[in-house]
Parts: sequence; C-alpha cells; structure tokens
Amino acid sequence: MWIVDIIYILYILVYIYYKMSNNTSVNECCNTSNVLYEEVSLKEFIETKILALEKATTIAASTMEKRLEGMNELRGQLKDQALTFTTKTEHEILLKKIDEDVGQIREQLSKSRLEYETLFRRIDDDIKQIREFLSKTINKNEYDKMLDDIKVLRESKALLEGKASQQFANVAMIISVIGMLLSVIGFIITVASMFL
Repeated sequence: MWIVDIIYILYILVYIYYKMSNNTSVNECCNTSNVLYEEVSLKEFIETKILALEKATTIAASTMEKRLEGMNELRGQLKDQALTFTTKTEHEILLKKIDEDVGQIREQLSKSRLEYETLFRRIDDDIKQIREFLSKTINKNEYDKMLDDIKVLRESKALLEGKASQQFANVAMIISVIGMLLSVIGFIITVASMFL
C-alpha cells in the first residue's frame, strides 16, 4: 500500500512540475482539488506514473551514487591510512629487536658496574697503601717541618727575585744618568761652537 502512496505523491510532484513548466502560478499548481478531481485518461495516468517512477529512480540512483562516492572516498582514505600502519609481523620484529637491544644494554651495564666496582676497590686499596706508607715514613712533626722548609724556600726565592730586579733598576739608573751627562756635554759643545 505504501508503494501506491509513494507513486501518488510522485504523480502530484510530476503534475506540479508539469504545470510549473507551463508558467502557471504556484497556487494553481498546489490546488489539490484540481489534481484529484481532474479526469485523466488511463494511458496518460500510467505514462505519468512511469515518468514519475523513472524520475524517482534516477534521483534515487544519483543520490545513491553520491553516497557511494563518499563511502568510496572514505574507504580510500582508510586504505591509504592502513598502508602507513605497521603490520603485525613488522611490529613483532621491531619488538624482538628492541628486546634484544635492551638485553644487550643490561649486560653492558652489569659488566660496567663490575668494572667500576673493581676499579673503586683498587683505588681504595691504593689510598690505604699510600696512607700506610705516609704514616710509616713521615710523622706529623716531620710533615710540619717540611712545610716550614718549603715556606722558607719560597720566601728566599722571592727575596732573590726582588734583589735581581733591584740590581736591574740600579743599572738602568746609572745608564740614564750617563745619558743625561752626555746630552748636557753635547749641549755645551753646541752652544760653544756657535760663539766661536
């Protein structure tokens, strides 16, 4: 029954379209009393129904095509996106490689920890041996005396350097006095030669 109703509605739409194409007003087209009670031959009625069905089929087909095109675009996008994803086998291979790398790093860390621990033990042993050696060879008084001797040596070095710089200052003073005397003598000779 609903198919008949749809066909009837399509018939009315076709009739309105037909009347609109003949420049009739919208009010005249929408007057259903004209449509309902107008006598139409069976042939015209069937032809309009067939035309209406063809038009409805065409519209439905174009709508379906647009919808399918949109779905095809979405399907294409999903396919393109799926190509960028890793496959399960690739993922498993990567995870296996990462697990192997982590295992190697753990082994290296444990080896380096052992190496550092043995190195630190050696250093601690060396420090203990040095302390024992120093405690046996030098006592506190001897150590203080050595520090005093070093201090005296530094002071004497500074004193010698100071004396050396004083000697250079004295030599420079003598040279400058000699230079001044020579310039005064040269000035006197020049003034005397002008008057002679």
